[in-house]
Amino acid sequence: MVRHHVADTEAEEPVYLHLKEASTGVDSADVIRARFQEQHRAEILVVEVDGGTGAVPVTCLNQTELIHRTGVTANIIWRKDEAELGEKGNSYRIGLEESLGGGNYTCHLEDGSLLNYTTVLLFRAGQTKRILKSTGLDEYLQCAAENYNGGFHCSWTKDTFRDGHVVHVNAQRHNNDDDYQCSTDSSGHYRSCASERSQITCSVNATGSQISCMEEQHCPYSEETRPIEVTIYFRSDYYLVEIYSKEFFLSEIVKPGKLGISKINETTISLSYPRSWNTPHSYFPLAFQIVQFRKTRTRCPKPSDNSMAKENADALLSDSCLIEVEPKTGSLCVRARDSVSNSDWGEFSLYK
Repeated sequence: MVRHHVADTEAEEPVYLHLKEASTGVDSADVIRARFQEQHRAEILVVEVDGGTGAVPVTCLNQTELIHRTGVTANIIWRKDEAELGEKGNSYRIGLEESLGGGNYTCHLEDGSLLNYTTVLLFRAGQTKRILKSTGLDEYLQCAAENYNGGFHCSWTKDTFRDGHVVHVNAQRHNNDDDYQCSTDSSGHYRSCASERSQITCSVNATGSQISCMEEQHCPYSEETRPIEVTIYFRSDYYLVEIYSKEFFLSEIVKPGKLGISKINETTISLSYPRSWNTPHSYFPLAFQIVQFRKTRTRCPKPSDNSMAKENADALLSDSCLIEVEPKTGSLCVRARDSVSNSDWGEFSLYK
């Protein structure tokens, strides 16, 4: 059987220092800043640095605001991360040296009233990634989906000795960038990216270790013609931005949930599809791996576990939901995968 798979401000424009052409596949500082502003509607400056020194200007009030606040510019004071900088006026030049200078810059009246704020993030093209741990071959994000309904999640592991958190998520099907728009809700946790063909909404979990996403217009019966690209922006304590990306089709990351197992008689068991799996099952068939152990087990092996070889366990593949059990079998572990896409196996289910 062959199945087709859905294989804003009005402030003056800041000056960017050390801005260079980005290498292929890497966003330049102005592209990153535009995406940040589209989603967060905040005055965020992303400055590309090359390890040299320089300065970038920030402005407190735009021209329209100055008309309504005549005479206040001389009394505007500036702070960085809540510490006063000893400077006054409507503009301030932020000094940059090597990878230092990022932070939250706020301007206030002398009585402490907040007028405006600017977050300065630093981006260094070609920098060594330090916040997340690699699982090998420059893989940092692990993504999976339990069915073809459009939902998926991506997780990661942070380096023990580095600190950083998610500041921006961009998930979209490859499409014409001119049709791409973003928005965020008031909490800042739910970010929606929409185009003419797709709308993917992602949320970050409470521990900052995973995102859950849903492609609203996805049809599980349609062929995927464009891959999904997930890009996650992490910020370190020094306001350095690191970018991690992964590209995939849902058919490449789908992993069915655990199977149901019921006893028919002494020599036969019946397998039932996960409730989360798509229907009809004839259109979304699963393949099964059955591992029979001589001894009784309390858990099934992990993918990296070599206990099957140690215990001389028998493993077989089947497309049938009725499985013959060998005599003197102590435990049985079963898992499934999409028989059409041949993606990764799901988790084992234990029967004893």
